[in-house]
Amino acid sequence: MASGSVENVLVYVSDSLRFDALPASVAEVGVTGRGIATSTFTASGFPSILTGTYPATHTVWSFEDALARRPALLAAFEQSGIDATHVWSNVDDPATKPPLRICGESAETTLSDLDPPFSLVVHDRGGHMLYGRRERADEWATHGEFFDEFGGDRAAIRELYGEGVAESVERFLDIRAALDSRGLLESTLVVFTSDHGELLGEYGGLYGHGTPLVPELVTVPVVFTGAGLPEGFG
Repeated sequence: MASGSVENVLVYVSDSLRFDALPASVAEVGVTGRGIATSTFTASGFPSILTGTYPATHTVWSFEDALARRPALLAAFEQSGIDATHVWSNVDDPATKPPLRICGESAETTLSDLDPPFSLVVHDRGGHMLYGRRERADEWATHGEFFDEFGGDRAAIRELYGEGVAESVERFLDIRAALDSRGLLESTLVVFTSDHGELLGEYGGLYGHGTPLVPELVTVPVVFTGAGLPEGFG
């Protein structure tokens, strides 16, 4: 990355994306590494990304909690005169509101709303349950009922998970393309990562996330792209 080449920062958090499920279409556009999530669920993991601290430090343990002060990732940019903001891309879903509230944000903002210099944090639903069946969410009262419908068909559930991940990646690549079309990609550091992974039938048939503390839940991809970085490296 060329010195002084970064004017903007965009962080894209694709929820529930385990490292070994990272599509090649993302890996090939940047420099890919393996990260370790600080939590196995969003309420604690996402604030850690924004603050650079462990849950024991930021003390957000549930969706009912909130950060005591402006997240470091946002506040640091503001002190440098950059217009910092946070966005969750799936604003039609009521479940998208808690992460915004946790971080002290009152409204969603999209890339089209911003002019350089800026920082933008996107929290996308990624491969989160209910995977490729979000349009049928009201049919299952619990996540357990969702998995029960497939009768432990691991291949079918993995396929659904892949659909959810693919949709998230498509949204990410659209944002990256929008940066490129505006001539901003070379001056924007873009980070693609996740807040935690997902279990897909391992350990005797476990699905979802939260527990136990295993590699599939804490190992996540970290891809750096834009800002003059090489592609397909990692």
